[in-house]
Amino acid sequence: TDGSCEPNDDNQFGIESGYGAAMYDPDDNALEMAGSYMNDNLLGFFSRGGEKPQIVGQAEILPCLLAQTLWGHRMTKRPVIYYLDNEAAKYGLIKGSSPSRHNALLIHKFLLYEQDVGSLGWFERVASASNCADGPSRGHWEILQGKPRKVDIPESWGDSVLRDLRAIDSYNA
Repeated sequence: TDGSCEPNDDNQFGIESGYGAAMYDPDDNALEMAGSYMNDNLLGFFSRGGEKPQIVGQAEILPCLLAQTLWGHRMTKRPVIYYLDNEAAKYGLIKGSSPSRHNALLIHKFLLYEQDVGSLGWFERVASASNCADGPSRGHWEILQGKPRKVDIPESWGDSVLRDLRAIDSYNA
């Protein structure tokens, strides 16, 4: 999995942030990838309306949720290894919490997904240069070279995640 966050003066929040995920299932040798940029609603939420210019932590956790959404049916009652190139995101997922409110909300949502499908996540470090999800998190698909299947992310997915995060936040308030 991978997240990106770069300055972008053309965006109302001054940044653009992407997320990407890759999945390999040894049961049938399926290899799939997905990625997108955060919509303005998610960007606004995580950046606090543009006040917080760095949201890479959230961008790194978001594709773990995406993986559960897209491939949860493959993860049911199975161990799953997540490779991340961000230590804060990795340790937050390992311990199940974070001092960052937004990271904590994402981790809470991730754990709910994991509980629903009955998977057991293991989190490992991968160097950014070796992270196959880096390209999809930035809208670059040349890494695919025609081998993995590109999976489309439903356009409403970001808003659905945001609704869930706000519900968790209001419940925990």
